[in-house]
Amino acid sequence: MTALQDSCGPRADSPSPEHLNRLGWASVAPGANPSLQRAWQILTQGPAGGEPLSHSSFVRNEGARTIYLILSEGKTGDKDRSVRFFHCKILNFDATAPLDDQEFDQWKGSQRPANGILDAPKRQWVNPVPGVHNVAYSFVARGSKAATAMGFHGHLLTAMVPIPAE
Repeated sequence: MTALQDSCGPRADSPSPEHLNRLGWASVAPGANPSLQRAWQILTQGPAGGEPLSHSSFVRNEGARTIYLILSEGKTGDKDRSVRFFHCKILNFDATAPLDDQEFDQWKGSQRPANGILDAPKRQWVNPVPGVHNVAYSFVARGSKAATAMGFHGHLLTAMVPIPAE
């Protein structure tokens, strides 16, 4: 959760590659880890009706944990009302249990019902903190239907951060 706040949330200047490098994230090729490669294939598909996204991936060690971040930048909407955004996806493939509910106490936005991925429940918040449009969390258990279908397991935490108009 701290990685999301610092890298893509309210404490971030901008979730740009340069900002992430300053926070200790190192660029990594998606193929460096089989789970990251599979996540990349699934999570880098652009929104319907949006322009193609640019993507980059990063890795950082936090104690004994290795976490990955996929950063996408793009634009959605129509010519009269479009929004540029960063979409951050933080993944911990070593996680064996879901995050405690206390981890989410800081998100003050309205929690919305969200469809999970097969048997992987999903939690979603809209406008959880200033500067963040939405946050979603899923835990994909090892050996679950979702893990089999997606090709990876662990924590998946995402945030959509609008880029202010210049």
